Amino acid sequence: MSNFYLQHFRDLSFLISNNKINYYTFALMSIPLFISLLLFIGLVFYADTVVQLLKLDRNFDDDRVEIGNLNLNNILILAVVIIGGFLILDNIAALASRSFYMFQKLQMGINISYFDKTSLVISAINVIIGYILITNYKSVAKILKIK
Repeated sequence: MSNFYLQHFRDLSFLISNNKINYYTFALMSIPLFISLLLFIGLVFYADTVVQLLKLDRNFDDDRVEIGNLNLNNILILAVVIIGGFLILDNIAALASRSFYMFQKLQMGINISYFDKTSLVISAINVIIGYILITNYKSVAKILKIK
């Protein structure tokens, strides 16, 4: 995720440092940064709304986690939720920017390379897997416990 920001800041600084500033290109390049900033703000300040919207609070009996009562099943559930969250957070900005750039290339008539297609599909699959892990954490923990 940090490479995503470094690459975009480098590209934006090149556009600004070059005396020929193309405002349309600058606006198009800043949209993925703006989207990821909105996602960050939404996840930090409106976490309750996101949880209710995605129905992540179902199957929770208590609002608190007792650390003294951790068994293997609870540890597996926590690990599955954390891994799913990391998959979503790490790939959602890349998915948004890659799909935006692919759409931009299609509009401009530029051929899309195999690498661009593959990276878009991999980002989408990672986001879907993360969502499935978070929404079905008990089932995944049971499967992992059996293995």
